[in-house]
Amino acid sequence: MSIFIPSPLVPLFPRFPIVPGFRRLISTPRQMIPSLTTPGKRLCCILLSVLFYLSSAGQLYGLELTAQERQFIATHAPIRVHNETDWPPFNFYENGMPQGISIDVMNRIANITGLRIKYVSGPSWTEFVAMIKDAQLDVMLNIVDLPERRPLFGFTSSYVKSLSGVYVHEKNKGLYHGLDDLDGKTIAIPAGFDLEITLPQYHPKIHILPVRDILACIDAVNTGKADGFMEEIGVTNYILSQRVMPGISMAFLVTEKPFISDLRIGVRSTLPLVHSIIQKGLNEISGDELNKIRQKWLLKASKFYERNVINLTVPEKRYLHEHKLLKICVDPSWPPLDFIDGSGKHSGLSSDLIKTIAERLDLSLKLIPTNNWKDSLATIKKKGCDIIPLMNKTKESQGFLDFTRPYFDFATVIATRKDSSFIGDYFELYGKTLALQAHYFITEFVRTHHPEINIIEVENTRTALKLVSEHKAFATIDSLPAVVNIIETMALENIKIVGTVPQENSMKMGVRKGEPPLYSILDKGVASLTEREKVGLYKKWLDIEVEKQFVDRTLLIRIGVAVALFLLFLTWRHISLRMYAKRLKALNEKLNHYSTVDHLTQVLNRRSIEQRLKAEIERSKLIDAPLTLALLDIDHFKSINDTYGHLTGDEVLQKIAALITDGIRHNDHFGRWGGEEFLIILPDTSASGGGQLVEKLRRTIEAYDFGIEKSVTASFGYAQFTSNEKMESFISRVDNGLYSAKELGRNAIIHAQ
Repeated sequence: MSIFIPSPLVPLFPRFPIVPGFRRLISTPRQMIPSLTTPGKRLCCILLSVLFYLSSAGQLYGLELTAQERQFIATHAPIRVHNETDWPPFNFYENGMPQGISIDVMNRIANITGLRIKYVSGPSWTEFVAMIKDAQLDVMLNIVDLPERRPLFGFTSSYVKSLSGVYVHEKNKGLYHGLDDLDGKTIAIPAGFDLEITLPQYHPKIHILPVRDILACIDAVNTGKADGFMEEIGVTNYILSQRVMPGISMAFLVTEKPFISDLRIGVRSTLPLVHSIIQKGLNEISGDELNKIRQKWLLKASKFYERNVINLTVPEKRYLHEHKLLKICVDPSWPPLDFIDGSGKHSGLSSDLIKTIAERLDLSLKLIPTNNWKDSLATIKKKGCDIIPLMNKTKESQGFLDFTRPYFDFATVIATRKDSSFIGDYFELYGKTLALQAHYFITEFVRTHHPEINIIEVENTRTALKLVSEHKAFATIDSLPAVVNIIETMALENIKIVGTVPQENSMKMGVRKGEPPLYSILDKGVASLTEREKVGLYKKWLDIEVEKQFVDRTLLIRIGVAVALFLLFLTWRHISLRMYAKRLKALNEKLNHYSTVDHLTQVLNRRSIEQRLKAEIERSKLIDAPLTLALLDIDHFKSINDTYGHLTGDEVLQKIAALITDGIRHNDHFGRWGGEEFLIILPDTSASGGGQLVEKLRRTIEAYDFGIEKSVTASFGYAQFTSNEKMESFISRVDNGLYSAKELGRNAIIHAQ
């Protein structure tokens, strides 16, 4: 079935006055023109020609179409566009007309560009793809960009997100909480959809049953041919509500990243001109207008779909269409905030932030390598890169950079040697030498406002703290996360934090001046980051939690207002400074705690448990004592996070850590190895004794009530240390045992020989 949709002319001219009969003249010119006089006929023909030219060229929308594109629109036959029968609310056929989000977007593009379109309805998705191959179809809507499809299609930018859910018969609703639970199960999916490609890639143990469409998916579940089906939640919810089909319920929303898709328009690869016209038309639809279209069809689910959508204006969308590559400069040595790792890749908190934003904006990132922070600033100043993802603004940088709203505010601390006392204000540093990073915001502030302080400019925080440790500088001032990270990684045991300064590190993105659209786009990108996302990234990279008010600067205010109050002032100050010193001591003890303990579970972190294992191996060799190592992994932990949320997942981790801590001896060592994995070191314990303890722990976890419907279990691998075995091979052997326990069906223990 084909339906021809002509490009509407009148809606293109909202600013033109409509005289009586004009609308009818546009819609029925052949009936009207014969009744006009000869001059009237000429005027009408001229007017219609002008209107057609303007509409086809998109002049009233500010489109910059090439002469070739305008000629194509004016002379080419209607473009054949796919219309599905049953994929509401995105693309479906009802009441004799194509309908849905994709149809509204395509009609709007035709309206803007003057492109004539003809909808083709009836075939299945697989048949539509075959028609593209045979040049019987020109455009497919709501399609996902996959490498396998690129030989056939040119893809536009995304216009809506697609979210998937797994649906089962009501009687099985509580059985499945995540895709891992579907191993060995049969899941129906519409044939030819992207799920037929991506699901086997990420979950090869799930059996796939390809069927014609969503109605066939529902039938497969009801007839027992499939344990469930996986489909777009908006589509499924729409069909279930409109057609009143009881017995089917959503088991869980799929939150794994590969299954959250961007829907695009796919144009037959042999029609680059059509692709260019459609993309330009899509660029002219503002984010607000797209929102209205989405909300019209998605109703109550719209907020969930729009959570990660950045609404751009038409000029911003045009800019992104022309600038798909974003060149970035970074601070190569400012861990954990911003750095280049050993393989030359951008890493740290900054990397995760800008990757998240770039993904939402459909931007590609290119790292411009530099030697140091000074080089990065010089490069962006010379327009060698477009942005610096994470930095604080200075007077110098404000001359060539615009700054977005902040991501985070970090405390700025004073670090010096442990033989020094607390420092309450800048004037206590007068006459002393500070090692400060060149072109850093605090360096600029100290030089401008406190010239009495001597400054040695250094390349990075690592060099600054090294100079302080070696007595070549008295102190440094830098971001709290950077100072703590360097103290830990360099094992600078003679360094401590002795105070803070009021100037916080307000972390922003620096955007090269002269690019107003790029600045506004990226500022919206920063704004799109939710607090949960930012906290998650913060916890990933910054294993410290220090109360912002750990230093009460009012305790250091000097009151000397009158000689009569001088003694009172000294007494007050003495008491205050003692209180301040106690807080700084507590802070340094807290920092030492955070450098060895996992902040979530309060057991040893990976670095510390690894150090304990190394020491116990040396002890075992020295006195020839048995040593057993166990590694445990929480079964299906990802499905717990996906079903109940990360806060519940964190609580499960904390409870398991507490159960293990209570179940081992006081001379055993226990730490978090990573994610949902924990390491247990059992000194003076043979494999036999270790196996008994591990089995007891497994049963304890299995029997514990975690307060959720899903049962929580753990798998263990364990082994006894052998003489002359390297630590890495010892750990690898235990890890292989854990892997074998998983292969056996989980909730098991395996002795790795």
